[in-house]
Amino acid sequence: MKEFENRPEWGAFACLDSNRIECDPGLSGREVNPGYSRRAMRSLFLFSILLMTPQTPVKPAQSPKTILEGAALDVLKTAPEMHFGSGVICNFPPLMDEQESLYCGIWSDDSAPTPTILGWASVHQIINSEVASRWMKNEATRLPPGSVVVPYDLGVPAYLSTVQSLPRVRMTFRVGITFGKGRFIVLVSGTSKVDVDRVARAVLRQISN
Repeated sequence: MKEFENRPEWGAFACLDSNRIECDPGLSGREVNPGYSRRAMRSLFLFSILLMTPQTPVKPAQSPKTILEGAALDVLKTAPEMHFGSGVICNFPPLMDEQESLYCGIWSDDSAPTPTILGWASVHQIINSEVASRWMKNEATRLPPGSVVVPYDLGVPAYLSTVQSLPRVRMTFRVGITFGKGRFIVLVSGTSKVDVDRVARAVLRQISN
């Protein structure tokens, strides 16, 4: 048992053995609060539990820029000749008023003597997933005459578009994939369906659930 002495001149109990864990050496010979040690031990116990509790890792915030740059590294794993360039100006109008940000770039084949542009991609960040989903349902298939649009299997809402004929217009990119996931809408266009599909899937893998 702890030993306390009732000393009226101190106005409370004083701990006589300052070497015991229940006693505070700084309070020996002075007024002691009997509940002090209990509160201190309880705080230490709760702090120990906090340290032992596994902490959920915080995912970094995603943006169109981080998504496309991550996709560029992904594409290089299977197609080392395809290089992503972000030094382009995304000067086309927003998809909708609720668009918050945009990032775009081009893919090129640098293995040839003359670098060849293979396609481009843009990632549009929308205010929320509901608005993005509504745009995919109502607007994604509205393309210029001469285009054919069909659903495309990406595991998310997606469409494949091909340009059949545009009189008096020379089109470089004749294949396109548009898809939406969460609050992001992605447009990928190029000369080859294989390349467009590769880029689209790489971008899709970068967008977290």
